[in-house]
Amino acid sequence: MNSRERLLAVLNHKIPDRVPWSGLVNDYFINFHKSELGDMKASDFLKEAGADIFNWLGMEAKSPGIEVQTYNRGRLVEKDKSGNWLVEFYNYISNIDYYKSDTNMTTTRKFITPLGELTVKFTYTPGSQTVFISEFPVKKIEDYRIFTYMIESLEYEDPGKYFTEMETEIGESGMNAAVLHSTPVYELIQCFMGMESFHYLFFDYRRETLELINRIFKKFTQCYEIYAKTNIPAIVIPEDASTTLY
Repeated sequence: MNSRERLLAVLNHKIPDRVPWSGLVNDYFINFHKSELGDMKASDFLKEAGADIFNWLGMEAKSPGIEVQTYNRGRLVEKDKSGNWLVEFYNYISNIDYYKSDTNMTTTRKFITPLGELTVKFTYTPGSQTVFISEFPVKKIEDYRIFTYMIESLEYEDPGKYFTEMETEIGESGMNAAVLHSTPVYELIQCFMGMESFHYLFFDYRRETLELINRIFKKFTQCYEIYAKTNIPAIVIPEDASTTLY
């Protein structure tokens, strides 16, 4: 069996020739070892290590009408009108060099919507050589209305062509899987509100927060259903206890 056949076998509850293994080598690992690995991709590292590559790929989703403005040291440096705001939260760790280029190590992004705007800050830390969210976008009850609009306006796109290209790139060395949304509670804590604000807002505005969670869940369910109907061989829904949250 090659790696792709081996991984597909166990995912379909069949007996492989041996137990497959694929280390969780992601952008955190690659960024920390930039001096040794350079621009090597995680899949290339796994291939050299002899692993069965289980490559995590994100979803394609955009919100028409939402503009993303990026600021460094208070100066507007980028304006994106594509509505691709979600990638800033799911993939901010991947473009590490972008954040390191700022002398104060903090990048501010504003999400401009017809209902108002939300602001988030990403900060690079030299010690860990990684990026974390230093200011979350949803800070008060008034932000719920704007964030609900951002979530409900998401339009999921067909990932077929992109996944086909990545399958060709990996070949028999492994397979690709779509990484979709986590649960609404986890994502609010991890990406959009932070641990403290989530708990304060939940207990101060329980009815409104539960309504927000239900609206997010409805949208995420739509995403799961769309991707379940594609020819992507596997879907990953992340756990609610990631090392990032720890």
